[in-house]
Amino acid sequence: MCYEGDNGYATVYHLREFRASKLYHCCECGGPIPVGARYERLFMVFDGLAKSYHTHLECAALSDFAIKELCADHGTRMVGGLVEELGEYAEYEVDSEGNDLPGPTLWDIFEAIREGYERQAAA
Repeated sequence: MCYEGDNGYATVYHLREFRASKLYHCCECGGPIPVGARYERLFMVFDGLAKSYHTHLECAALSDFAIKELCADHGTRMVGGLVEELGEYAEYEVDSEGNDLPGPTLWDIFEAIREGYERQAAA
């Protein structure tokens, strides 16, 4: 997530919100993006290869939050990197003195997003 690149840049990078016209799966959590749901689509051409990535708006927001809070606002979104980044912080969150904080972790929030979309798709 705190990925700063390897000096390679996409020649095309287009990010936009859409409403799903068919079922997609989120590139971050793997959960379904049901028909009618709003989602973020990233279209990139990298090394001559074109690819689209679909992301729940909540997962995109959590990814942006993680870059800001966990990476000190330094780095860029690495497609599919949210699970790995949150995994480093999954067990607990601590304050500046190392004390465990009560309440849900970022991982708990991530899991709730995915599970909510899975329940919606099953209904």
